Amino acid sequence: MTSKQSEPRSHDMQTNCHDADCPGCVVCQCGICDKCGLFEGCLTTECPGVQSYSEHHDRVHQGREDFVDGRWTSGAVSIYSPFYYRERAGQRRPVYQSDLSDREWEKLAADPTYPRSQTGRPASIPRKEIADAILYRWETRVTWRRLTDLGFPHFTSIHVVYIFWARVGFLGRLRQIHLSRIGKVVE
Repeated sequence: MTSKQSEPRSHDMQTNCHDADCPGCVVCQCGICDKCGLFEGCLTTECPGVQSYSEHHDRVHQGREDFVDGRWTSGAVSIYSPFYYRERAGQRRPVYQSDLSDREWEKLAADPTYPRSQTGRPASIPRKEIADAILYRWETRVTWRRLTDLGFPHFTSIHVVYIFWARVGFLGRLRQIHLSRIGKVVE
């Protein structure tokens, strides 16, 4: 009998949110995989297919373990882990014309609509990198997935923060900067 290698399994994210327009995200507490119980920040590269939240969550989140090719691998970093981005940070991405200057970011971060951490824990991905990615996407109209290839954090992390910033009103401030740069009237 020949053993057939199974296809890599993708995560089956819950979208049973109270908000009909929600694409399924951690912000709404609905971005949890139905199969394995993992969620953004601790998703494995492939879905294990069985509940594994309590057993593997911390190790995946810390970049010490991943589920690839049908097995748990110690020392592997999931492409969805914040550590995947940190590992690549040594390869500094190019500076794009759309990037915020440090002065612009300080001004934005001081804005009253800028969401502060509720836990006091620092963000695993610098929020300036997320803002730069969003500005780059608006300027060039690239797809979300392409952002990761260009040296930005993983596109799912960018998108989750994008949705959150839209809900709390901070995305409007970032949009004003973008519009003023391209010469549109900002009120």
